[in-house]
Amino acid sequence: MSLITGKSKTPKYKIIAEHLRLQISKGRYETGDALPSQQSLMTEYGVSLSTVRQSIKELAVKGMVCAEHGRGLFVTDRTNAGEFAIVIRSKRLAEGVSAYHRLVCAILAEVLYDRYPGKQARLHTGGLTQRNGSFADTLDLLESHVLTHLSGVFALEKIGTLDEQLLGHGVPVVSLGGNYSTRYCVDFDNEILFKRGFEYLRKIGCRSIGVIGFRNAFTIGVDVMSSEQEQIKMLERGTNDRRIGDNGLDSVEDIGYQIMMRLIEQAERPDAIVVTDDEVCKGVLRAILQRGISLPNEIKLISHANRGVKLPYHLPVTRFEFDAKNAVQNAVEMMDKLLCGEKPEAPHVCISPDFILGDTA
Repeated sequence: MSLITGKSKTPKYKIIAEHLRLQISKGRYETGDALPSQQSLMTEYGVSLSTVRQSIKELAVKGMVCAEHGRGLFVTDRTNAGEFAIVIRSKRLAEGVSAYHRLVCAILAEVLYDRYPGKQARLHTGGLTQRNGSFADTLDLLESHVLTHLSGVFALEKIGTLDEQLLGHGVPVVSLGGNYSTRYCVDFDNEILFKRGFEYLRKIGCRSIGVIGFRNAFTIGVDVMSSEQEQIKMLERGTNDRRIGDNGLDSVEDIGYQIMMRLIEQAERPDAIVVTDDEVCKGVLRAILQRGISLPNEIKLISHANRGVKLPYHLPVTRFEFDAKNAVQNAVEMMDKLLCGEKPEAPHVCISPDFILGDTA
């Protein structure tokens, strides 16, 4: 066939695979249609059987065709068959960490089941990372037995170059939660905790504000900001920072408790506390109750919260409430467009949380 020339640097099997892909995209072969036999393709393109088989494998890996034993090759619809991968570290699903990831996974599975009843949603939690290794290296998404059936990926972790590699195989990736290294992402505007939270606290007269939360994936610490000087200064950072697992403290709540107890013991307490993680806040509130601190009279508190998950305090907590269902709906709508070959209106969607004025600030 004329499209195969000796001058092209592109391998013959890739040229044939791309030609067939375009024919499928343009509707010459529709979902469920049989492709010509391997013998017919050999004749049509003037190539060997091994080249034809490589071309078919290329299309099969992208989920565009499938072989049915004894019947031949058929065009598949990756929007109605296959699997969605939900990428997340297993430790994020454990009790004792923020409920956000558990909520997202549960809602994702439910929404995908309703929208794509012929598909499965499966967790991919990777494995243990080696020193200087990355979590993405432990994932199996590029292995042929997974990739062949993969329709799309929802990433709740950073996956590095896997994003581009998967896109190269025709598998779209949508991230949830600040993974801006991917092309398409849905996240919450966490900066509002600081911008609107600080603005409100200053408005009601707070001169210094403590911030308790994660510094990275493993360490929780505390900073105190002077609302007058607009500067952050550390309070004995080496002493107050706590790494998960240090000194037997495996619970995020326990670390929040210990940091708040140390903060209460400071000679000068901040006027207000902003807590950037709901599980950390449970420990902070436990310390406040144990020491008999009156909110908001002695100290004011604003926390991150997940909609539908109550914080353990006898008064309504002033909070910025994040809606996991809203994030999932945006991510699935983005995936819908990508699977149909359309570009989402915005590659990065940032959702603002709701400010709920309670009795703690």
